[in-house]
Amino acid sequence: RVYALVLVGSNPSRDRSGIDMLRKFVSLAQARKLPSPLRGQTHCVVRRNAFTGADECMETLKFVAIHFDAFCREFCQADFCPQSGQPLNCPTTSADTPPCEISADAAQRWFCSRNAHTGKCGVEPEHGIANNARPFSDCWCACPKTQVLEYVRSQASVRLKEAMPVVPPKPEIASVDLLLDMEPEAESQLVRLNVVPPPIGP
Repeated sequence: RVYALVLVGSNPSRDRSGIDMLRKFVSLAQARKLPSPLRGQTHCVVRRNAFTGADECMETLKFVAIHFDAFCREFCQADFCPQSGQPLNCPTTSADTPPCEISADAAQRWFCSRNAHTGKCGVEPEHGIANNARPFSDCWCACPKTQVLEYVRSQASVRLKEAMPVVPPKPEIASVDLLLDMEPEAESQLVRLNVVPPPIGP
């Protein structure tokens, strides 16, 4: 399973939703990173073996980042991409379909170009901005926005939005109670762990 961050723009901090997506991507990568690589595997879904006590990799993960502006023509038709030496296309500022809702003054401040080419956006439903099964649709290419894609084996990529995996932090142990005052054997002792659930982030 591969997670790919497609980063749009030379200054992604202008896009709040893009920054939020970037943080979730980094958090997921950090949560799945192995302290000690197992046979060359650096990121995994890990399970603790109850018999050996060793960590086992249940699923290998890969995390990659791509700067879209540098590889625009690899994902979108040439009409959507700026010519060599020309300003980059302006990122979208809303979830609306193209043309992007950005003023000429804002484009000048951001040193970007307003892309008037929309291709099949608004003509064919499969090119709609909400079609997560086609992350590089004409609507997206006309107004690119930072996104995270998921690749599972040889299947086609899928855009992750609300479905972005989140690994919660570990709960804290508040107290430990013995269920019985006396146990004849250490192997038969029963304890109860009272844990405090981790805070749920935004």
